[in-house]
Amino acid sequence: MNKSIKYFRYFRKSTEDDNRQVQSIPDQMRDIEALCATKGIPENQILDTYSESRSAKAPGRVEFNKMLDRIERGEANGIICYQADRLSRNPVDSGRLQWLLVQGKIQHILTIGREYRPEDNQIVFSVDSAQSSEFIKDLRTKVKRGIETKLNKGQAPIMAPVGYLNTKFQERGINYIIPDPERFDLMRKGWDLLLSGKHTVADILNIMNNEWGFTTRQLRTRGGKPISRSALYRIFSDPFYCGMFMYRGKIQNGVHTPMVTVDEFDKAQILLGKSGKPRPKVHSFSFSGCITCDECGSAVVAIEKQKLIKSTGELKKYILYRCSHRKGSDNGKDNGCSQKKYVNVDILEKQITDEIQKYTIHTDFCEWALDILRSDHKSESRQNQAINESLSRSLVQAQKELDNLTGMRIRDLIDDDKFVTEKERISESIAKLKTQLSQTELRSSNTNKYAENVFDFAQNAYKKFTAGSQDDKKTILLNFGGNWRMRDEKLLCDKHIYLEPLQKYSYTLDQLKNRLEPEFSLTNKSFRDNLEIYPVVRSERDLNPRPSA
Repeated sequence: MNKSIKYFRYFRKSTEDDNRQVQSIPDQMRDIEALCATKGIPENQILDTYSESRSAKAPGRVEFNKMLDRIERGEANGIICYQADRLSRNPVDSGRLQWLLVQGKIQHILTIGREYRPEDNQIVFSVDSAQSSEFIKDLRTKVKRGIETKLNKGQAPIMAPVGYLNTKFQERGINYIIPDPERFDLMRKGWDLLLSGKHTVADILNIMNNEWGFTTRQLRTRGGKPISRSALYRIFSDPFYCGMFMYRGKIQNGVHTPMVTVDEFDKAQILLGKSGKPRPKVHSFSFSGCITCDECGSAVVAIEKQKLIKSTGELKKYILYRCSHRKGSDNGKDNGCSQKKYVNVDILEKQITDEIQKYTIHTDFCEWALDILRSDHKSESRQNQAINESLSRSLVQAQKELDNLTGMRIRDLIDDDKFVTEKERISESIAKLKTQLSQTELRSSNTNKYAENVFDFAQNAYKKFTAGSQDDKKTILLNFGGNWRMRDEKLLCDKHIYLEPLQKYSYTLDQLKNRLEPEFSLTNKSFRDNLEIYPVVRSERDLNPRPSA
């Protein structure tokens, strides 16, 4: 072994899988000591030792970077580690190591079963590094695929809660959750005590721990103790116990054995003091939270109904909207509102699309109008720039006046009253100039942006609503108007003021489009001078309305 090489030893394990580490750091150290003895590397050739518990799938390991920094400075030129994948599992760190080998700053990398030197074929180290990196990538893909498969089967990819067990089989990916034979029935008795309405959570906790001797399942690092108050509250609020489970913010229907029914779970949440239906939301509806009843002001809510079509045997789903009758009611009872009918979502969407069509403008006109706005914007930008420069000069001059005034007061050339009076005047002038300057800059940066958004809505809203997702439909609904209300199966709303000119001229534009000669087409810029509807393009009052004083 080359006596001129100075080594660093490096040991690493991943914190992500502590429970399944094949080789812990102490084990690695023991094997490396044996390796050094076999290779004849004395202790005086090993300058330092680095170890850390962190994954190598991404760059950023502190101890690893410290070691390579010292190698780049020439303090050492060799590395001893258990395997190459302990050094890196990502292409960034692998590339840095390989470059140090190419430069000769690393003369030797010694591992169990393989050695790397600068004179060796670089493909060998590249392949080994790539394999380590690909292992992490493949593992991540397999884990995600396994989780998706379990979710599709209704199997919860989570740690089993109290009263249940995760099965353990040799073949990975087929584990699922089963009732814990020692705790399932006791936990169910705890639910019964809560559902009886005669016991508080504190009472149930005392009974379970002190009378039944209930203890949690013993795990490797925790468990085997009486259940805590906070854990019992979490149990009574967890939808897993009624056959569902929450994963990544979404509620899923599970195939595990439920401990309580859905109705019992709902009752438990009410007993715990939670308002409304405590069960997590399963359905998502386009217009939920957007519409109120025009008669009583209650929220209009959506429900999903199913009906079996006898002639075809098809189970058809319907989404219906109705007044919730909750506003002003007594203890959740009907408030007396006369709006009792259910309205099919198809009817509501037809009303919305019919209304949106009134404000839809032809694509040719939108392109023509925006062309004009962009052309005019260049001239306005030059004007705004001149105004900005003038205001900036005035602001600098006012600031100088304030500085001079302060200097005069310091030299006792003016008294306090004169100083205060003049300072207030100049400060007020500075404040006004700063406000004007900021407004000019804002106007310059936002010129035509608002108008472009209006024309985009007029051109694309109908298509987005009819072919878009639930979120698209809700966005179009809110951009179209505010204060949406429903009365007698009809939708009402306060439409945004910028839509007024679009409705006024949309029909006229369609007629003009159909009858204009080619030389007077909407794309002809000279046509704007003779078109009476040109104000809809440039009208600041319509496209950027401001509240009246």
